[in-house]
Amino acid sequence: MSKIKELIKGERAAVETYGQVFEKYGTDSQIDKLRYFAKDHREALMKLSDVAKSNGVEVPDSSGAWGSWSKLVTGTAKVLGEKAALKALKEGEEHGLKEYEELMESSETPEALKSMVRSTFIPTQRKHISDIDTLMSRVS
Repeated sequence: MSKIKELIKGERAAVETYGQVFEKYGTDSQIDKLRYFAKDHREALMKLSDVAKSNGVEVPDSSGAWGSWSKLVTGTAKVLGEKAALKALKEGEEHGLKEYEELMESSETPEALKSMVRSTFIPTQRKHISDIDTLMSRVS
């Protein structure tokens, strides 16, 4: 169950990162779809936090090192432009997907959590990656 703490930190980092992008590109119609992604990450954060609490695992209250790295990358991307910001978001989504896939391989992961990850979180991460790819192809 220690892996769940890292997932919670990752979801918290995703929420923070999308928030930074909205600060910079909030009125851009291309970015509107990303608001749904941020909502997905907030929901994942709540669900994972509930699972952690119900299993006696302390819920981290910060995004940790991943959050610091994503803030740095997103901050740099905000200076470099929209395509760079989207690329940073995609990298974060790919990292999250990898984390969920690793969780599925762990024998310590309860089957109920695996089921949630398999049916909800992994498909959501894959959709985010695909949709960001589409957005990136439309941005000059």
